[in-house]
Amino acid sequence: MGALFFISGNDDYLIKEHALKQIIVLCGEPPEANPALEIIRGDNDSESPSSVIIRLMDSISTFSLFSSKKIIWVKHFNRLEEALDEPSTKSKPSPVDRLANFLKDGIPDDTTIVWDTVGIDRRKTFFKVIQQVCN
Repeated sequence: MGALFFISGNDDYLIKEHALKQIIVLCGEPPEANPALEIIRGDNDSESPSSVIIRLMDSISTFSLFSSKKIIWVKHFNRLEEALDEPSTKSKPSPVDRLANFLKDGIPDDTTIVWDTVGIDRRKTFFKVIQQVCN
């Protein structure tokens, strides 16, 4: 089974520093030179929170073209609470609910996800799923 490192808290600077350290452990320096690394920018204001979640699911479900393993960094995604607030039903689940179900099924063996975000309500179902999946 693959790995998920979900880095969250209240101090934005420390979260970013810890995420970068984890990426360097996984990719070496400079991390961007590692062909296994795919960065999904979470701090791009021109993109909706849902589209970031959808890009993550797409990335998890595709094979790496340049390496035998895949490292996905959801970098500085500070709009997770906004994504969690989107309406969801059984007939039309929100992207976050679809991601939660996707993660419950297991991350592919060759895939590692590093996700950093500020704050998350620990009472939400999504956080409980993350706790079950995290390394």
